[in-house]
Amino acid sequence: MTPEAQCLRGFLCLAANSLYLQDMKKRTLLICLCAVLLLVIANAVAVAFLYSPVKEERAELASGDADTTAINGVTDSATAKAAASTLAAAAETAKLSLSESSAEMQEAETAAIPETEVAVPEGPFEVRNCGTGKINSISQREDFSLEMKDEKGTVLWTYALPGKICGRIAQIDYYANRKIQYLFICGSSLYLLDRLGHIVKGFPVQLSSEVLLGPDAYDFSGAGRYNIMVLNRDGSIDMYNLKGEKPASWKSIRPAEAAIGLPELLEKGNRSWWVVRSSEKSLVYGFYGNFVKSFVGEPLVNELN
Repeated sequence: MTPEAQCLRGFLCLAANSLYLQDMKKRTLLICLCAVLLLVIANAVAVAFLYSPVKEERAELASGDADTTAINGVTDSATAKAAASTLAAAAETAKLSLSESSAEMQEAETAAIPETEVAVPEGPFEVRNCGTGKINSISQREDFSLEMKDEKGTVLWTYALPGKICGRIAQIDYYANRKIQYLFICGSSLYLLDRLGHIVKGFPVQLSSEVLLGPDAYDFSGAGRYNIMVLNRDGSIDMYNLKGEKPASWKSIRPAEAAIGLPELLEKGNRSWWVVRSSEKSLVYGFYGNFVKSFVGEPLVNELN
């Protein structure tokens, strides 16, 4: 590589390094502009050098200095080729820097997306049939419809769905009459079926985000006013009531490290917390989703693992 190309490459590397910590899209745009500018300059200089010797050669031939013209033509042509080669090398360096920058930006954007290790069960799910008192199973067919089978494997009912459910079927007493209904999520819709496979009035309910895993259902008051916890596809964790509303005090949990499952309820006395586990550690949040920094005076740390 010629000294000129080395200088230009050094300049480009210095520019790229100085912009390394800046916004990746701005950096890529700047390098693109540099590359285009160098290509334009390379073409212009190459054309100027290549055509200039031809004009000089014609003038000298007209004056009778053909031999001198031939020598100068060879010299100028070699100079033009060297200059064109230098600029072409610089342009190639710019292309290489642009390619590397684009690859780095793509890698950075990919790294910004949290990897997930969430296991989403596909069933069959064991449920209690409140009509018989037996343990039955609910599974999902290839066409996404749900089917419930009794203990002998007989299909009791089917229910059509537009996609896969989110790995959970919670059993709740929605009417507070000691009868069981089946609560589950498909996409961002919350469904509730009775033991005969009929949709309960008022369902499905639309949630604010698409769910990856859930629901886990809780009756905190003991009066049949259920809340559910879900893990969303964007990695956040939310609490809803059965109307699809979040509590007024709720703050969506957004762990720095991807959660590997639904949060676990931790209770001590009249206080409650949520334990969110990642692949490396456990984080603790208050009942309404606020992050707990310490447990001064509370012997809870040993109970987390």
